[in-house]
Amino acid sequence: MLADYARMFISAVERLQSVRYGLTLAYAKKGSEGLKKELSAQLKIHLKYVSLGCALVELDATKYLADKLLGEVKTGMNADELAAKIDSVQSMLRNELKQTQFLYVPRELVPYYDNKSLCRDLVAKKFERAVPDIIEAGNCYSLERPTACVFHLMRVIPYGMAVLAKKLKVKYSAPIETLEWGIIIPPIDKAVRELQQQPRSKKRAENQKYYSEIVSHLYFCKDAWRNHVSHGRDSYDMPKAKSVMDHVCLVMSLLADRM
Repeated sequence: MLADYARMFISAVERLQSVRYGLTLAYAKKGSEGLKKELSAQLKIHLKYVSLGCALVELDATKYLADKLLGEVKTGMNADELAAKIDSVQSMLRNELKQTQFLYVPRELVPYYDNKSLCRDLVAKKFERAVPDIIEAGNCYSLERPTACVFHLMRVIPYGMAVLAKKLKVKYSAPIETLEWGIIIPPIDKAVRELQQQPRSKKRAENQKYYSEIVSHLYFCKDAWRNHVSHGRDSYDMPKAKSVMDHVCLVMSLLADRM
């Protein structure tokens, strides 16, 4: 994750400054022997992390200087020369960061970011093809883009409907992912109603209740959200997006429990 690399990058930059300070203290005396072996090894490690962090966020000039210095560092290197080159890396980093923007995720929204288990681990396991949209829905929510969040959530449910239709042996004239919800849901609803024709039993009653609840949620999602967001008629705030998320996750969880 980029967040993990960011922490390593910040740590490497801080330690680079520590090495710079160490040079000032260790080689303040006249006639210094140059860069010590232990400090040289530490500096190489820090420069590698600085280079990696720069590559991830396109700080190309800083990466170039860090890589160049990494190739030059060796035991006995002149302390003043090394300090000047570390200063150049840090100065370039500050200049490039002024031209770069980073997004902040509020602490309470961090759990939604890059989370494939947003709708439970079982949903991610049972509906692997839905995982990219589940992750994007969480990412949009964590970055406070609620309308985009709802858009991705509405792309999650069709994966559940496809499995549900197969379970109920519902057939369509075209691949289900190409059809409108208004075409997909009624045949599923009809198949659920036809369960009433089966002999009375505890299992029939349980199945009717289970599938009827899912169909009810599907109609609700279609009428309340899907038709509006897909046609660009509505925008959503964070509370509304959270409500949609909770509802979609409920539908997918119900499906995952018995599919």
